[in-house]
Amino acid sequence: MHRSTTNALAVFALSAASMLTGCASAPSHMQQISDQWIGQPISVAFQTLGRPAGGHGPDPAGLGGSYQWLHTELTPPKRVFVQTGTEYVGTDTLYMDGNPVKQEDHYAAVGHYEVRPDIKYLCDILIQTNQADVITHVSLAGCADR
Repeated sequence: MHRSTTNALAVFALSAASMLTGCASAPSHMQQISDQWIGQPISVAFQTLGRPAGGHGPDPAGLGGSYQWLHTELTPPKRVFVQTGTEYVGTDTLYMDGNPVKQEDHYAAVGHYEVRPDIKYLCDILIQTNQADVITHVSLAGCADR
């Protein structure tokens, strides 16, 4: 079977599943998440969803890519602090009767913030890309609140 036929069948299957499972009424913020991927490189979806269950990238014949995630859990992303180390911020000295008896060093967390998905919805996701592997279409099916 040619890739274009495979892509067409995958799109048809997900479209039919959407109508049968009621994904047309998927939570609005799930659709907003997937809408933000349009025009982005496929790596943006990989960062959020991980590696796909199936699919392929663009081929030399000029066809775009098609990637599929099955029973994938998602919610809107959240901002989290990722600690990569500590840094010295000072020393406190404890005194008893005017005499120093203990010194304590203090450290602060060092790191950066990342935006990570928070799990809440189960969906089957099909993403299509152009020849440059830029996302052109996202289909959601079976989005069920957990």
